[in-house]
Amino acid sequence: MQVLPVFMMILTLYIIKRNVDLDYIPGFDRLGNLMWIIGIVFSLMWVIDRTHLYAISFVPFYYVLLFLIGAIVIMRFSFKKMIR
Repeated sequence: MQVLPVFMMILTLYIIKRNVDLDYIPGFDRLGNLMWIIGIVFSLMWVIDRTHLYAISFVPFYYVLLFLIGAIVIMRFSFKKMIR
C-alpha cells in the first residue's frame, strides 16, 4: 500500500502529459526540482539512519543537520550544472 501514492502520482503525470504540454503548466519545473530535493533528503536521512553516524561518533545532532543541509546544497548546485 505504500507504493500506491507514488504509482498514482506517476499515472497522473502520465495522463496530464498525454493531454497537455508540460511546458504550459506554470511552476511544473519547480515541482520537478522539489521532487529531486525530497528524494535527496530521503536518501541522506536513510544513510544516516542505517549507519548510526550520530550514535557512534558522539557528534552533536546539530552538526549532523548542518552536514545534511550542506550536502543538499552541494547536490542541488551540482544537479543544476549537470542539467545545463
